[in-house]
Amino acid sequence: DRHQNILRFHRLCELDVNRSLKVLILKNLRRVKLWLFLIFILTLLAYNFENSRRRFKNTPPGPWANYIPFIGYLPFLNPQKPEQSLTKLAEKYGKIFSLQMGSIFTVVLSDATLMREAFKRDEFLGRAPLRVTHGIFHGYGLICIEGALWKDQRSLVQKWLRDLGMVKFGLKRELMQQRIMNGINNCISEFKSLHLNEVNPASVIMNAIGNIANDVVFGVTFDKNDETWKYLLHLQEEGVKLVGVNSGANFLPFLRFLPDNKKNMKFLLSGIEATHKIYDGIVDECEKTLNTSECRDSILRRFLLEKRDREERNDGLANNCSRKQLNYLLADMFGAALDTTSHTLRWYLLLIALNLDVQEKVYQEMKNHGLKEEYLLDDVAQLHYLKATIAETQRLKTVAPCGIPHGNPYTDTTLEGYYIPKNTMILPLICAVHLDKTMWENPEIYNPNRFIDSNDIFFTPSNFIPFQTGKRMCVGEELAKMVLQLFCANVLLNFRIRPGQDAATWDLSGISGLTLSPPDFQLIFEKR
Repeated sequence: DRHQNILRFHRLCELDVNRSLKVLILKNLRRVKLWLFLIFILTLLAYNFENSRRRFKNTPPGPWANYIPFIGYLPFLNPQKPEQSLTKLAEKYGKIFSLQMGSIFTVVLSDATLMREAFKRDEFLGRAPLRVTHGIFHGYGLICIEGALWKDQRSLVQKWLRDLGMVKFGLKRELMQQRIMNGINNCISEFKSLHLNEVNPASVIMNAIGNIANDVVFGVTFDKNDETWKYLLHLQEEGVKLVGVNSGANFLPFLRFLPDNKKNMKFLLSGIEATHKIYDGIVDECEKTLNTSECRDSILRRFLLEKRDREERNDGLANNCSRKQLNYLLADMFGAALDTTSHTLRWYLLLIALNLDVQEKVYQEMKNHGLKEEYLLDDVAQLHYLKATIAETQRLKTVAPCGIPHGNPYTDTTLEGYYIPKNTMILPLICAVHLDKTMWENPEIYNPNRFIDSNDIFFTPSNFIPFQTGKRMCVGEELAKMVLQLFCANVLLNFRIRPGQDAATWDLSGISGLTLSPPDFQLIFEKR
Protein backbone atom coordinates (compact mmCIF):
# COMPACT_ATOMS: atom_id res chain seq x y z
CA ASP A 1 0.00 0.00 0.00
CA ARG A 2 2.78 2.33 0.84
CA HIS A 3 4.46 1.59 -2.48
CA GLN A 4 1.23 2.24 -4.37
CA ASN A 5 0.71 5.50 -2.52
CA ILE A 6 4.19 6.59 -3.49
CA LEU A 7 3.48 5.71 -7.14
CA ARG A 8 0.17 7.54 -7.00
CA PHE A 9 1.91 10.58 -5.52
CA HIS A 10 4.53 10.54 -8.31
CA ARG A 11 1.81 10.32 -10.94
CA LEU A 12 -0.01 13.27 -9.38
CA CYS A 13 3.21 15.22 -9.32
CA GLU A 14 3.81 14.38 -12.98
CA LEU A 15 0.28 15.51 -13.82
CA ASP A 16 0.77 18.77 -11.94
CA VAL A 17 4.09 19.31 -13.68
CA ASN A 18 2.50 18.53 -17.05
CA ARG A 19 -0.37 20.90 -16.34
CA SER A 20 2.04 23.60 -15.22
CA LEU A 21 4.15 23.05 -18.32
CA LYS A 22 1.09 23.21 -20.54
CA VAL A 23 -0.13 26.40 -18.84
CA LEU A 24 3.35 27.89 -19.13
CA ILE A 25 3.62 26.89 -22.79
CA LEU A 26 0.15 28.29 -23.55
CA LYS A 27 0.98 31.55 -21.80
CA ASN A 28 4.22 31.82 -23.72
CA LEU A 29 2.43 30.97 -26.97
CA ARG A 30 -0.06 33.75 -26.30
CA ARG A 31 2.80 36.15 -25.61
CA VAL A 32 4.57 35.01 -28.77
CA LYS A 33 1.40 35.46 -30.81
CA LEU A 34 0.88 38.90 -29.30
CA TRP A 35 4.47 39.87 -30.03
CA LEU A 36 4.23 38.48 -33.56
CA PHE A 37 1.03 40.47 -34.08
CA LEU A 38 2.67 43.63 -32.72
CA ILE A 39 5.73 43.05 -34.90
CA PHE A 40 3.45 42.56 -37.92
CA ILE A 41 1.55 45.79 -37.16
CA LEU A 42 4.77 47.72 -36.58
CA THR A 43 6.24 46.31 -39.79
CA LEU A 44 3.08 47.25 -41.67
CA LEU A 45 3.18 50.76 -40.21
CA ALA A 46 6.87 51.10 -41.01
CA TYR A 47 6.28 49.88 -44.56
CA ASN A 48 3.33 52.23 -44.97
CA PHE A 49 5.35 55.13 -43.52
CA GLU A 50 8.29 54.47 -45.83
CA ASN A 51 6.00 53.92 -48.82
CA SER A 52 4.10 57.11 -48.00
CA ARG A 53 7.35 59.00 -47.42
CA ARG A 54 8.54 58.00 -50.87
CA ARG A 55 5.15 58.73 -52.39
CA PHE A 56 4.83 62.11 -50.67
CA LYS A 57 8.41 63.06 -51.52
CA ASN A 58 8.34 66.56 -52.96
CA THR A 59 4.54 66.71 -52.75
CA PRO A 60 2.97 69.76 -51.08
CA PRO A 61 3.36 69.92 -47.27
CA GLY A 62 0.70 68.44 -45.04
CA PRO A 63 -0.07 67.11 -41.55
CA TRP A 64 1.51 64.01 -40.01
CA ALA A 65 -1.86 62.23 -40.15
CA ASN A 66 -1.35 61.77 -43.89
CA TYR A 67 0.78 58.74 -42.95
CA ILE A 68 -1.98 56.92 -41.07
CA PRO A 69 -2.73 53.74 -43.06
CA PHE A 70 -6.01 53.49 -44.99
CA ILE A 71 -7.70 56.55 -43.48
CA GLY A 72 -5.09 59.32 -43.55
CA TYR A 73 -6.35 62.70 -42.35
CA LEU A 74 -10.02 61.83 -42.82
CA PRO A 75 -10.96 61.38 -39.11
CA PHE A 76 -9.59 64.83 -38.28
CA LEU A 77 -11.87 66.69 -40.67
CA ASN A 78 -14.99 68.19 -39.14
CA PRO A 79 -17.72 66.22 -40.98
CA GLN A 80 -20.26 68.99 -40.36
CA LYS A 81 -17.99 71.87 -41.41
CA PRO A 82 -15.14 70.42 -43.52
CA GLU A 83 -14.35 73.85 -45.01
CA GLN A 84 -13.50 75.16 -41.53
CA SER A 85 -11.01 72.34 -40.92
CA LEU A 86 -9.44 72.94 -44.33
CA THR A 87 -9.21 76.70 -43.76
CA LYS A 88 -7.29 76.15 -40.49
CA LEU A 89 -4.87 73.89 -42.36
CA ALA A 90 -4.46 76.55 -45.06
CA GLU A 91 -3.52 79.08 -42.37
CA LYS A 92 -0.85 76.67 -41.12
CA TYR A 93 0.57 75.24 -44.37
CA GLY A 94 -0.02 78.06 -46.83
CA LYS A 95 -1.53 78.39 -50.29
CA ILE A 96 -0.93 74.76 -51.30
CA PHE A 97 -0.95 71.69 -49.07
CA SER A 98 -1.75 68.00 -49.33
CA LEU A 99 -4.02 65.58 -47.50
CA GLN A 100 -4.39 61.83 -47.72
CA MET A 101 -8.17 61.51 -47.46
CA GLY A 102 -8.82 57.80 -47.24
CA SER A 103 -7.90 56.35 -50.62
CA ILE A 104 -7.69 59.75 -52.36
CA PHE A 105 -4.59 61.92 -52.36
CA THR A 106 -5.77 65.53 -52.28
CA VAL A 107 -4.04 68.82 -52.97
CA VAL A 108 -5.80 71.88 -51.56
CA LEU A 109 -5.31 75.34 -53.09
CA SER A 110 -6.13 78.46 -51.08
CA ASP A 111 -4.75 81.18 -53.35
CA ALA A 112 -6.64 82.76 -56.27
CA THR A 113 -3.54 83.25 -58.44
CA LEU A 114 -2.50 79.63 -57.96
CA MET A 115 -6.03 78.43 -58.78
CA ARG A 116 -5.97 80.42 -62.03
CA GLU A 117 -2.59 78.94 -62.93
CA ALA A 118 -3.68 75.38 -62.18
CA PHE A 119 -7.14 75.41 -63.75
CA LYS A 120 -6.08 76.87 -67.07
CA ARG A 121 -3.83 73.84 -67.62
CA ASP A 122 -5.11 70.81 -69.51
CA GLU A 123 -3.59 68.38 -66.97
CA PHE A 124 -6.13 69.52 -64.39
CA LEU A 125 -9.19 69.51 -66.66
CA GLY A 126 -10.34 66.11 -65.42
CA ARG A 127 -12.98 65.47 -62.82
CA ALA A 128 -11.96 64.59 -59.28
CA PRO A 129 -11.62 60.85 -58.47
CA LEU A 130 -14.74 60.76 -56.28
CA ARG A 131 -16.00 57.26 -56.95
CA VAL A 132 -19.40 57.50 -55.29
CA THR A 133 -20.39 61.03 -56.31
CA HIS A 134 -19.33 60.54 -59.93
CA GLY A 135 -20.47 56.93 -59.98
CA ILE A 136 -24.04 58.08 -59.35
CA PHE A 137 -23.97 60.08 -62.59
CA HIS A 138 -22.37 57.32 -64.70
CA GLY A 139 -20.17 59.71 -66.67
CA TYR A 140 -23.03 61.82 -68.08
CA GLY A 141 -24.20 65.42 -67.66
CA LEU A 142 -21.81 68.37 -67.51
CA ILE A 143 -20.26 68.52 -64.04
CA CYS A 144 -19.14 64.88 -63.81
CA ILE A 145 -17.84 64.33 -67.34
CA GLU A 146 -14.39 64.86 -68.80
CA GLY A 147 -12.38 64.52 -71.98
CA ALA A 148 -13.88 64.93 -75.45
CA LEU A 149 -17.47 64.63 -74.22
CA TRP A 150 -16.95 67.45 -71.71
CA LYS A 151 -15.39 69.76 -74.31
CA ASP A 152 -18.23 69.08 -76.74
CA GLN A 153 -21.06 69.52 -74.24
CA ARG A 154 -19.61 72.59 -72.50
CA SER A 155 -19.08 74.29 -75.86
CA LEU A 156 -22.70 73.58 -76.80
CA VAL A 157 -24.10 74.83 -73.49
CA GLN A 158 -22.08 78.06 -73.71
CA LYS A 159 -23.40 78.68 -77.23
CA TRP A 160 -27.00 77.89 -76.25
CA LEU A 161 -26.90 80.20 -73.24
CA ARG A 162 -25.58 83.04 -75.40
CA ASP A 163 -28.29 82.37 -77.99
CA LEU A 164 -30.90 82.43 -75.22
CA GLY A 165 -29.73 85.84 -73.99
CA MET A 166 -26.71 85.46 -71.71
CA VAL A 167 -25.06 88.40 -73.48
CA LYS A 168 -24.20 92.03 -72.67
CA PHE A 169 -26.72 93.73 -75.00
CA GLY A 170 -29.32 93.18 -77.73
CA LEU A 171 -32.81 91.73 -78.20
CA LYS A 172 -31.82 88.30 -76.90
CA ARG A 173 -30.71 89.89 -73.64
CA GLU A 174 -34.05 91.68 -73.30
CA LEU A 175 -35.91 88.39 -73.80
CA MET A 176 -33.80 86.71 -71.11
CA GLN A 177 -34.36 89.69 -68.84
CA GLN A 178 -38.13 89.28 -69.23
CA ARG A 179 -37.92 85.61 -68.28
CA ILE A 180 -36.03 86.55 -65.14
CA MET A 181 -38.42 89.39 -64.27
CA ASN A 182 -41.42 87.05 -64.55
CA GLY A 183 -40.02 84.96 -61.71
CA ILE A 184 -38.95 87.98 -59.64
CA ASN A 185 -42.34 89.70 -59.98
CA ASN A 186 -44.06 86.54 -58.74
CA CYS A 187 -41.69 86.54 -55.77
CA ILE A 188 -42.41 90.20 -54.98
CA SER A 189 -46.16 89.58 -55.17
CA GLU A 190 -45.76 86.77 -52.62
CA PHE A 191 -43.82 89.02 -50.25
CA LYS A 192 -46.40 91.82 -50.62
CA SER A 193 -49.15 89.43 -49.57
CA LEU A 194 -47.15 88.77 -46.38
CA HIS A 195 -46.71 92.47 -45.48
CA LEU A 196 -45.47 92.88 -41.86
CA ASN A 197 -45.82 89.15 -41.15
CA GLU A 198 -42.78 87.13 -40.14
CA VAL A 199 -41.95 84.75 -42.98
CA ASN A 200 -39.26 82.25 -43.91
CA PRO A 201 -38.43 83.36 -47.48
CA ALA A 202 -36.85 80.04 -48.50
CA SER A 203 -39.85 78.48 -50.28
CA VAL A 204 -40.79 81.74 -52.03
CA ILE A 205 -37.24 82.13 -53.36
CA MET A 206 -36.98 78.46 -54.36
CA ASN A 207 -40.21 78.71 -56.35
CA ALA A 208 -39.17 81.94 -58.08
CA ILE A 209 -35.60 80.94 -58.94
CA GLY A 210 -36.69 77.39 -59.71
CA ASN A 211 -39.18 78.59 -62.31
CA ILE A 212 -36.61 80.89 -63.90
CA ALA A 213 -34.38 77.81 -64.21
CA ASN A 214 -37.31 75.72 -65.50
CA ASP A 215 -38.05 78.30 -68.17
CA VAL A 216 -34.45 78.54 -69.40
CA VAL A 217 -33.60 74.83 -69.14
CA PHE A 218 -36.91 73.12 -70.07
CA GLY A 219 -39.06 75.88 -71.57
CA VAL A 220 -41.80 75.21 -68.99
CA THR A 221 -42.85 76.62 -65.60
CA PHE A 222 -44.83 75.11 -62.73
CA ASP A 223 -47.47 76.45 -60.38
CA LYS A 224 -46.13 76.55 -56.82
CA ASN A 225 -48.81 74.05 -55.72
CA ASP A 226 -48.10 71.57 -58.53
CA GLU A 227 -47.38 68.17 -56.96
CA THR A 228 -44.72 67.27 -59.55
CA TRP A 229 -42.94 70.54 -58.87
CA LYS A 230 -43.06 70.01 -55.10
CA TYR A 231 -41.59 66.55 -55.59
CA LEU A 232 -38.75 67.85 -57.80
CA LEU A 233 -37.89 70.52 -55.22
CA HIS A 234 -37.88 67.90 -52.45
CA LEU A 235 -35.52 65.65 -54.42
CA GLN A 236 -33.23 68.58 -55.19
CA GLU A 237 -33.09 69.79 -51.59
CA GLU A 238 -32.44 66.35 -50.09
CA GLY A 239 -30.04 65.31 -52.84
CA VAL A 240 -27.81 68.33 -52.29
CA LYS A 241 -27.53 67.42 -48.60
CA LEU A 242 -26.47 63.85 -49.40
CA VAL A 243 -24.17 64.35 -52.39
CA GLY A 244 -21.06 66.21 -51.29
CA VAL A 245 -17.35 65.95 -51.72
CA ASN A 246 -17.17 65.46 -47.95
CA SER A 247 -19.12 62.18 -48.14
CA GLY A 248 -17.00 59.55 -46.38
CA ALA A 249 -17.94 56.87 -48.90
CA ASN A 250 -16.13 58.84 -51.61
CA PHE A 251 -12.84 58.36 -49.76
CA LEU A 252 -13.44 54.97 -48.12
CA PRO A 253 -15.58 53.12 -50.69
CA PHE A 254 -16.43 50.24 -48.33
CA LEU A 255 -18.48 52.71 -46.23
CA ARG A 256 -21.17 52.67 -48.90
CA PHE A 257 -22.18 49.24 -47.60
CA LEU A 258 -23.04 50.58 -44.13
CA PRO A 259 -26.81 50.76 -43.46
CA ASP A 260 -27.11 54.57 -43.39
CA ASN A 261 -25.01 55.01 -46.52
CA LYS A 262 -26.92 52.26 -48.33
CA LYS A 263 -30.14 54.05 -47.42
CA ASN A 264 -28.80 57.38 -48.71
CA MET A 265 -27.56 55.77 -51.91
CA LYS A 266 -30.92 54.12 -52.48
CA PHE A 267 -32.66 57.49 -52.04
CA LEU A 268 -30.30 59.18 -54.50
CA LEU A 269 -30.58 56.51 -57.17
CA SER A 270 -34.36 56.23 -56.89
CA GLY A 271 -34.58 60.04 -56.94
CA ILE A 272 -32.53 60.21 -60.15
CA GLU A 273 -34.73 57.55 -61.75
CA ALA A 274 -37.92 59.39 -60.74
CA THR A 275 -36.53 62.73 -61.96
CA HIS A 276 -35.60 61.26 -65.33
CA LYS A 277 -39.12 59.87 -65.76
CA ILE A 278 -40.49 63.39 -65.24
CA TYR A 279 -37.91 64.75 -67.67
CA ASP A 280 -38.87 62.10 -70.23
CA GLY A 281 -42.43 63.43 -70.25
CA ILE A 282 -41.21 67.01 -70.79
CA VAL A 283 -38.78 65.90 -73.51
CA ASP A 284 -41.46 63.90 -75.33
CA GLU A 285 -43.77 66.94 -75.42
CA CYS A 286 -40.96 69.13 -76.70
CA GLU A 287 -40.12 66.65 -79.45
CA LYS A 288 -43.73 66.65 -80.64
CA THR A 289 -43.80 70.44 -81.03
CA LEU A 290 -40.12 71.01 -81.87
CA ASN A 291 -40.80 72.88 -85.12
CA THR A 292 -43.72 74.94 -83.83
CA SER A 293 -44.10 78.07 -81.71
CA GLU A 294 -45.55 75.88 -78.94
CA CYS A 295 -42.03 74.66 -78.14
CA ARG A 296 -40.54 77.48 -76.09
CA ASP A 297 -36.86 78.16 -76.73
CA SER A 298 -34.71 76.51 -74.06
CA ILE A 299 -31.63 74.38 -73.43
CA LEU A 300 -33.82 71.33 -74.04
CA ARG A 301 -35.04 72.59 -77.43
CA ARG A 302 -31.51 73.52 -78.50
CA PHE A 303 -30.24 70.07 -77.50
CA LEU A 304 -32.93 68.30 -79.53
CA LEU A 305 -32.22 70.46 -82.59
CA GLU A 306 -28.49 69.76 -82.27
CA LYS A 307 -29.17 66.04 -81.98
CA ARG A 308 -31.30 66.11 -85.15
CA ASP A 309 -28.64 68.06 -87.06
CA ARG A 310 -25.90 65.64 -86.02
CA GLU A 311 -27.97 62.63 -87.03
CA GLU A 312 -28.58 64.20 -90.44
CA ARG A 313 -24.86 64.99 -90.85
CA ASN A 314 -23.94 61.49 -89.65
CA ASP A 315 -20.65 62.89 -88.34
CA GLY A 316 -20.29 60.52 -85.40
CA LEU A 317 -21.09 63.15 -82.78
CA ALA A 318 -24.76 62.20 -82.45
CA ASN A 319 -23.80 59.72 -79.71
CA ASN A 320 -22.97 62.71 -77.49
CA CYS A 321 -26.64 63.70 -77.67
CA SER A 322 -28.21 60.53 -76.27
CA ARG A 323 -31.35 60.63 -74.12
CA LYS A 324 -29.30 59.58 -71.10
CA GLN A 325 -26.82 62.42 -71.64
CA LEU A 326 -29.74 64.82 -72.10
CA ASN A 327 -31.40 63.86 -68.81
CA TYR A 328 -28.21 64.20 -66.78
CA LEU A 329 -27.34 67.48 -68.53
CA LEU A 330 -30.77 68.94 -67.78
CA ALA A 331 -30.43 67.89 -64.13
CA ASP A 332 -26.98 69.49 -63.86
CA MET A 333 -28.13 72.75 -65.44
CA PHE A 334 -31.28 72.97 -63.33
CA GLY A 335 -29.60 71.95 -60.07
CA ALA A 336 -26.64 74.29 -60.43
CA ALA A 337 -28.88 77.26 -61.28
CA LEU A 338 -31.37 76.63 -58.48
CA ASP A 339 -29.10 75.67 -55.61
CA THR A 340 -26.31 78.23 -55.78
CA THR A 341 -28.50 81.18 -56.77
CA SER A 342 -31.29 80.56 -54.26
CA HIS A 343 -28.80 80.08 -51.40
CA THR A 344 -26.94 83.26 -52.35
CA LEU A 345 -30.21 85.21 -52.34
CA ARG A 346 -31.22 83.80 -48.96
CA TRP A 347 -27.84 84.77 -47.52
CA TYR A 348 -28.29 88.23 -49.08
CA LEU A 349 -31.66 88.79 -47.43
CA LEU A 350 -30.35 87.55 -44.09
CA LEU A 351 -27.28 89.81 -44.13
CA ILE A 352 -29.12 92.84 -45.48
CA ALA A 353 -31.74 92.46 -42.71
CA LEU A 354 -28.97 92.43 -40.10
CA ASN A 355 -27.35 95.52 -41.64
CA LEU A 356 -30.15 98.08 -41.95
CA ASP A 357 -27.68 100.91 -42.58
CA VAL A 358 -26.40 99.09 -45.68
CA GLN A 359 -29.96 98.46 -46.81
CA GLU A 360 -30.89 102.13 -46.55
CA LYS A 361 -27.72 103.15 -48.36
CA VAL A 362 -28.77 100.97 -51.32
CA TYR A 363 -32.22 102.59 -51.35
CA GLN A 364 -30.64 106.05 -51.18
CA GLU A 365 -28.50 105.15 -54.19
CA MET A 366 -31.69 104.24 -56.07
CA LYS A 367 -33.28 107.55 -55.10
CA ASN A 368 -30.21 109.44 -56.28
CA HIS A 369 -30.60 107.88 -59.73
CA GLY A 370 -34.37 108.34 -59.75
CA LEU A 371 -36.77 105.68 -58.41
CA LYS A 372 -38.51 103.53 -61.01
CA GLU A 373 -41.45 101.12 -61.02
CA GLU A 374 -39.00 98.31 -61.63
CA TYR A 375 -35.28 98.05 -62.17
CA LEU A 376 -33.93 96.43 -65.33
CA LEU A 377 -30.36 95.52 -66.23
CA ASP A 378 -29.49 98.88 -67.76
CA ASP A 379 -30.72 100.58 -64.56
CA VAL A 380 -28.79 98.22 -62.29
CA ALA A 381 -25.58 99.02 -64.18
CA GLN A 382 -25.63 102.42 -62.43
CA LEU A 383 -26.19 100.97 -58.93
CA HIS A 384 -22.59 100.39 -57.88
CA TYR A 385 -23.25 100.07 -54.16
CA LEU A 386 -26.02 97.52 -54.79
CA LYS A 387 -23.58 95.38 -56.78
CA ALA A 388 -21.08 95.75 -53.95
CA THR A 389 -23.60 94.40 -51.41
CA ILE A 390 -24.15 91.33 -53.61
CA ALA A 391 -20.41 90.74 -54.04
CA GLU A 392 -19.81 91.11 -50.30
CA THR A 393 -22.49 88.48 -49.64
CA GLN A 394 -20.77 86.11 -52.07
CA ARG A 395 -17.43 86.77 -50.38
CA LEU A 396 -18.54 86.41 -46.77
CA LYS A 397 -20.85 83.44 -47.43
CA THR A 398 -19.30 81.54 -50.31
CA VAL A 399 -22.04 79.08 -51.28
CA ALA A 400 -19.51 76.70 -52.85
CA PRO A 401 -16.78 76.91 -50.16
CA CYS A 402 -14.79 74.01 -51.60
CA GLY A 403 -15.59 74.84 -55.21
CA ILE A 404 -15.84 72.12 -57.82
CA PRO A 405 -12.88 69.73 -57.35
CA HIS A 406 -10.68 68.91 -60.34
CA GLY A 407 -8.41 65.97 -61.05
CA ASN A 408 -5.43 64.93 -63.16
CA PRO A 409 -6.56 61.49 -64.36
CA TYR A 410 -4.06 61.12 -67.19
CA THR A 411 -0.56 61.93 -65.98
CA ASP A 412 1.74 62.92 -63.12
CA THR A 413 2.59 66.61 -63.15
CA THR A 414 3.94 69.46 -61.05
CA LEU A 415 2.42 72.60 -59.54
CA GLU A 416 4.25 75.41 -57.74
CA GLY A 417 7.36 73.19 -57.90
CA TYR A 418 5.64 70.28 -56.12
CA TYR A 419 5.07 66.79 -57.49
CA ILE A 420 1.38 66.00 -58.14
CA PRO A 421 0.83 62.27 -58.76
CA LYS A 422 -1.74 61.01 -61.24
CA ASN A 423 -5.34 60.73 -59.95
CA THR A 424 -4.93 63.48 -57.36
CA MET A 425 -7.99 65.51 -56.35
CA ILE A 426 -7.35 69.25 -56.67
CA LEU A 427 -9.60 71.13 -54.25
CA PRO A 428 -10.05 74.92 -54.69
CA LEU A 429 -10.73 76.22 -51.18
CA ILE A 430 -12.56 79.36 -52.30
CA CYS A 431 -13.83 80.25 -48.82
CA ALA A 432 -10.22 80.51 -47.58
CA VAL A 433 -9.43 82.95 -50.41
CA HIS A 434 -12.48 85.03 -49.52
CA LEU A 435 -11.64 85.09 -45.79
CA ASP A 436 -7.88 85.52 -46.07
CA LYS A 437 -6.81 88.03 -43.39
CA THR A 438 -3.77 89.03 -45.42
CA MET A 439 -5.97 90.07 -48.36
CA TRP A 440 -9.09 91.44 -46.65
CA GLU A 441 -9.29 93.76 -43.66
CA ASN A 442 -11.53 92.27 -40.94
CA PRO A 443 -12.78 89.59 -43.36
CA GLU A 444 -15.46 88.30 -40.95
CA ILE A 445 -17.32 91.64 -41.07
CA TYR A 446 -19.96 92.44 -43.72
CA ASN A 447 -18.59 95.53 -45.48
CA PRO A 448 -19.66 96.23 -49.11
CA ASN A 449 -17.22 99.15 -49.33
CA ARG A 450 -14.48 96.59 -50.07
CA PHE A 451 -15.84 96.55 -53.62
CA ILE A 452 -16.09 100.33 -54.09
CA ASP A 453 -13.06 102.26 -55.37
CA SER A 454 -12.03 105.85 -54.65
CA ASN A 455 -14.37 107.07 -57.41
CA ASP A 456 -17.38 105.27 -55.86
CA ILE A 457 -17.32 102.72 -58.70
CA PHE A 458 -17.89 98.99 -58.17
CA PHE A 459 -14.86 96.80 -58.91
CA THR A 460 -13.91 93.16 -58.37
CA PRO A 461 -10.55 92.42 -56.68
CA SER A 462 -8.39 89.67 -58.18
CA ASN A 463 -8.88 87.51 -55.07
CA PHE A 464 -12.68 87.44 -55.51
CA ILE A 465 -13.71 84.26 -57.37
CA PRO A 466 -17.30 83.27 -56.42
CA PHE A 467 -17.81 81.45 -59.74
CA GLN A 468 -14.43 79.70 -59.51
CA THR A 469 -11.90 80.11 -62.31
CA GLY A 470 -10.39 78.26 -65.24
CA LYS A 471 -11.83 76.17 -68.04
CA ARG A 472 -14.35 74.44 -65.75
CA MET A 473 -15.61 77.60 -64.05
CA CYS A 474 -19.37 78.22 -63.80
CA VAL A 475 -20.78 78.15 -67.33
CA GLY A 476 -23.75 80.32 -66.33
CA GLU A 477 -21.84 83.08 -64.50
CA GLU A 478 -23.31 85.95 -66.51
CA LEU A 479 -26.86 84.59 -66.19
CA ALA A 480 -26.43 84.20 -62.42
CA LYS A 481 -25.27 87.81 -62.15
CA MET A 482 -28.33 88.97 -64.08
CA VAL A 483 -30.67 87.09 -61.72
CA LEU A 484 -28.89 88.27 -58.55
CA GLN A 485 -28.81 91.93 -59.55
CA LEU A 486 -32.41 92.08 -60.78
CA PHE A 487 -33.73 90.25 -57.72
CA CYS A 488 -31.84 92.32 -55.13
CA ALA A 489 -32.60 95.65 -56.80
CA ASN A 490 -36.32 95.04 -57.15
CA VAL A 491 -36.80 93.51 -53.70
CA LEU A 492 -35.06 96.46 -52.00
CA LEU A 493 -37.01 98.86 -54.21
CA ASN A 494 -40.27 97.44 -52.84
CA PHE A 495 -39.44 96.49 -49.24
CA ARG A 496 -37.66 97.47 -46.08
CA ILE A 497 -36.48 94.13 -44.69
CA ARG A 498 -36.17 93.55 -40.95
CA PRO A 499 -35.08 90.46 -38.99
CA GLY A 500 -37.72 88.41 -37.20
CA GLN A 501 -37.81 87.77 -33.48
CA ASP A 502 -35.70 84.63 -33.90
CA ALA A 503 -32.65 86.63 -35.10
CA ALA A 504 -30.70 85.95 -31.90
CA THR A 505 -30.82 82.21 -32.62
CA TRP A 506 -29.52 82.34 -36.21
CA ASP A 507 -26.45 80.18 -36.79
CA LEU A 508 -24.54 82.32 -39.28
CA SER A 509 -21.94 79.61 -39.91
CA GLY A 510 -24.47 77.94 -42.22
CA ILE A 511 -25.19 74.32 -43.10
CA SER A 512 -22.55 72.50 -45.15
CA GLY A 513 -23.46 70.07 -47.90
CA LEU A 514 -22.70 70.25 -51.59
CA THR A 515 -23.22 73.98 -50.98
CA LEU A 516 -23.27 76.23 -47.90
CA SER A 517 -26.90 77.02 -47.15
CA PRO A 518 -28.16 79.51 -44.55
CA PRO A 519 -30.17 78.40 -41.51
CA ASP A 520 -33.94 78.74 -41.47
CA PHE A 521 -34.81 82.30 -40.50
CA GLN A 522 -37.79 84.64 -40.30
CA LEU A 523 -37.92 88.09 -41.93
CA ILE A 524 -40.45 90.92 -42.04
CA PHE A 525 -41.05 92.47 -45.48
CA GLU A 526 -42.37 95.98 -44.96
CA LYS A 527 -43.72 97.67 -48.10
CA ARG A 528 -42.03 100.97 -48.94
